[in-house]
Amino acid sequence: MTNLIDQPQNQPFFNKYTSFEQLKKIAKKSLVDFSESVLSFETSELKDEELLKYIETAERKLVTKMHEFGTIAYTHPKKEWRDFCQNIEEEITEVLTLYSLNEKVYKKFTEQIDPSKLTDASAKRLYGLSLRSYLRSGVNKSPLEKERIKEYSKKRTRLAIDFQKNVIEEMPTIKFTKDELVGCPKDFIESNLNKDGLVEIRPVSSAVLTITQNCTRKATREKVLHIRSNYCKDSNLPILAKFANQSEELAKIIGFKNYAELLAQDKMTENTENIKRFINELDALTKERALKEVEAIKKYKAESEDNSDFSYSDIDFYSSRIYEKLLEFEDSEVRPYFPYTHVKNSILSIFEEMFNIRFVKEDVNTWHKEVEAYLVKEDEKIIGRIYLDMHPRKNKYTHACQISIRQGEDNKTIPEGVLICNFIKPSKTDKGLQSSEEVSTFFHEFGHLIHTIFGGQTTKWPSLGGTNVQDDFAEAPSQLLEDLLLDESVFRRLSSHTKTGKQIPESLVQKIVKREHISSGPRLKGLAIARQVALCRIAVILFTEKNITPERIFEAEQKACKESMTVYGDYSGASNFEHLVGDNYASNYYTYMWSLAISKDLFTKFNKNNLLDRKVAEHYRKTILEPGGSKPAAELVKDFLGREWNMDAFKKYLKEGEELLEKI
Repeated sequence: MTNLIDQPQNQPFFNKYTSFEQLKKIAKKSLVDFSESVLSFETSELKDEELLKYIETAERKLVTKMHEFGTIAYTHPKKEWRDFCQNIEEEITEVLTLYSLNEKVYKKFTEQIDPSKLTDASAKRLYGLSLRSYLRSGVNKSPLEKERIKEYSKKRTRLAIDFQKNVIEEMPTIKFTKDELVGCPKDFIESNLNKDGLVEIRPVSSAVLTITQNCTRKATREKVLHIRSNYCKDSNLPILAKFANQSEELAKIIGFKNYAELLAQDKMTENTENIKRFINELDALTKERALKEVEAIKKYKAESEDNSDFSYSDIDFYSSRIYEKLLEFEDSEVRPYFPYTHVKNSILSIFEEMFNIRFVKEDVNTWHKEVEAYLVKEDEKIIGRIYLDMHPRKNKYTHACQISIRQGEDNKTIPEGVLICNFIKPSKTDKGLQSSEEVSTFFHEFGHLIHTIFGGQTTKWPSLGGTNVQDDFAEAPSQLLEDLLLDESVFRRLSSHTKTGKQIPESLVQKIVKREHISSGPRLKGLAIARQVALCRIAVILFTEKNITPERIFEAEQKACKESMTVYGDYSGASNFEHLVGDNYASNYYTYMWSLAISKDLFTKFNKNNLLDRKVAEHYRKTILEPGGSKPAAELVKDFLGREWNMDAFKKYLKEGEELLEKI
């Protein structure tokens, strides 16, 4: 029998893209193949599970290609490749829209599949989800309404692509003198020096955070925040307004009150009223704390003889100074312990130990020489492949994300995922030092890869595999894995001082863990959650209100941020907030906080004396990661916890460290 890894469907996905001409040839063939499949659906005599599988297989082939093209569009160094893949993504989306409105296919689906004759629960779930998806697409609407659906869907896809393209390609390069970056880590400055002795950065999130947390010059902090927030304001706010309005029209044609209601239908929350209720509850739980933190920052500013007016650029900077004062340590103490290569190797090792797997470096063709590929092995069986594209470069995606390129299928297809980040690249003179927040980001995103791999092992239905869970649960498995960093031994394993090779001392780890009680990411916890509340509100406003304009988006952002954090600036973060034009999020940005609430409850079942306890990890794998979307998320959580989930652990998390604020 041929080894599974040697079969054509399991070859490294980029191997086949040997030239630009080959890329175009494959793209064309994928569309032709799908069109032929649709024609065969329309006349198929298959029934029940055979027809369901036949349809799913053709759909997954095209969706897999779309993920491949999306990865290339996000990462490839050549503009012609990126532009072509962005355009082919648009074309595939249009094809899938037309397909979802195909009455002949829908008729076959409903008349030749009897859900009572499907043999397993996963097949029945896929049937139910598919049926709802057909109806949510508007398949039962009139011919005239369908034409309008096609028109709006096509326009929205183009707008989303243009928005994302602008975020990547309009990002400027900012130059600073060393004096303008006083207080920033030496390694950050040295690694970004150009030949003229200026510090040259692109305002990706990691670089911006390094400056806003550390630079003592307020003018520099405000400059980088202004550029980061506004660099594509003029091009993207009109696009975002059009996208929101056309989403509204699309939803109404299909039969929903607004686009937010359409997206909420298949989520755990089910409707926008529940989403708004959760956002309001989150606001109420953190409002008082956020206000106390604002007063603490103002007090600390005054004691530091900073007489400038309190502004948004003070929040990250003074949050860092406050927790440094309370815990008697500075971020600059931490970075030398976390060189990128050691962190990467340690993360691989930790997940190997936790889940009894191995990552084996693989020499394969990739889209850039910096990209690393690994096979994932369990005993001698290959169970997946991952790619790490971890360092910034021009015209690459500017945030951190994981793309599930290919979903796995039991005994047939191995899953394949790529991790895209923007951590400082190690060099001969710089080890690519990371902050503890960047280490946490790495851990989180790697958790999505693990979900992709484990969720592709036992499923017969790839559409339900891996991260194909309800969208407001998708972040929870990775958010939970971030909490492994609360284990002192885990955190120490990730460390190796660049000069001495020693692990970070326990006393410093304890301070970092305590910092997690009073902060979240770069800022004090109440203000960090308040920022999330603001983003959630902006997302809901965009997709529930009528006649959105660029001015209304700017006004909504200003109002939401000022209400949550008391202060903001002349910023237009919405103009490069890509979640707003992605249907996995859009109005559903609340899902980060909702998932976090679930993850805190899941974490209560981990062994606090040994967070890498393989017995607990195995239970977590079997009940949460492996089932993927084969069950509603609430059932997955109940299977792991042995009960319904609740907000108790999340409320406790939101209260952690409040007593320390009294010491400021």
